Amino acid sequence: MTEKMTYPEYTTHYPLLVKSLMKRPLYLYPNDVAMVYRNDGGDYFRFTWNQWHERTCQLAHALTKLGVKTGDRIAAMALNHHWHMESIYAAICIGAISHPINIRLSMDHMTYTINHAEDQIVFIDEAILPLAELLYDRIKDTVKAFIYMSEKPGLPDTKIKPLYSYEELIKDEPKHFDWPDLNEDTHAVLYYTTGTTGLPKGALYSNRQVYLHSVHSVMAAGMAIRLPDDPPRPNQNISMLNVPLFHIHAWGAPFQGVLSATKLVFPGKFAPDSFCEMVQEEKVNNTAMVPTMLAMILEYKDIGKWDLSSLTNIAIGGGSLPLGLKLKAEKLFPSMKAGSGYGMTETMAGVIGSTLKRQMADWPQEEIDQITVKTGLANVPA
Repeated sequence: MTEKMTYPEYTTHYPLLVKSLMKRPLYLYPNDVAMVYRNDGGDYFRFTWNQWHERTCQLAHALTKLGVKTGDRIAAMALNHHWHMESIYAAICIGAISHPINIRLSMDHMTYTINHAEDQIVFIDEAILPLAELLYDRIKDTVKAFIYMSEKPGLPDTKIKPLYSYEELIKDEPKHFDWPDLNEDTHAVLYYTTGTTGLPKGALYSNRQVYLHSVHSVMAAGMAIRLPDDPPRPNQNISMLNVPLFHIHAWGAPFQGVLSATKLVFPGKFAPDSFCEMVQEEKVNNTAMVPTMLAMILEYKDIGKWDLSSLTNIAIGGGSLPLGLKLKAEKLFPSMKAGSGYGMTETMAGVIGSTLKRQMADWPQEEIDQITVKTGLANVPA
């Protein structure tokens, strides 16, 4: 639905739009660092909330000039970085649909999702360019334009056409955009399932659904009970996005993180050494990952040379959290707690977390450990 709400209706039925998630950090913390990206060469890029929003506005203008309209699918084949975040918000907030392409699918399934979604524009970065070149001949009749994201000037030598430089595309565009007042039921994101029978299945979510999921997730984290030996809650949440944005938008992190004015840290390709470096440098206190990532970090031979004391919470998903892995991590990082969660493509990321009820606060540690590696749904019998 794309019907615009009239003023009297708007006053009593405030539309729940993704564009509104940006209001809080822009109003309260415009000059705070919002995003930090470390590329493979070890170079750091930092943007305040105001700078990130200005770049998102510039991209929105560029997409509009490329003919993007309400309902168009705008895809990305990319790692985690500020460009990817800008593409998500620019697309959704002008009324288009953000489609993160899972680059770990088979070639046939990636081709299918792009053509089935009828993606009009695909953002690609330097790391994913070789993969995009392999797909090009199979998607070129569907995709109308490709946008190349890189800090390096110019364009690579490639058969992909038409290809635009992200930075060249936005550099002369205005830094303000009059975001439209969409109907809250306007579609915002499109995800495709993995591991299902047959071909991947598409799941569409509206602005309203994204907004409510974000509010609920932030509320659940903020209202979680605290145990007597829990470390003090930090004044600022600093989160490292290890989960790829192409996995259900990193389990909803771009939306929850912006709403809560969380400083978002992008480590580039995941590796234990870069993870440790960025935790130490940026004082990361919160992150999420799959169990194999946590196991890689714990087995990293040089882990002892890094100061990881700022890390207080690791959320585990994408697989069950073994109790032994949790206990090993918490022994190595005494101020950190690890817990599991559950979600899937069809639930717009996480819906269940292993948070404790009030009466559990005085339970023996062994019982609490057992609870936090499991998941349960309130009011639903096991």
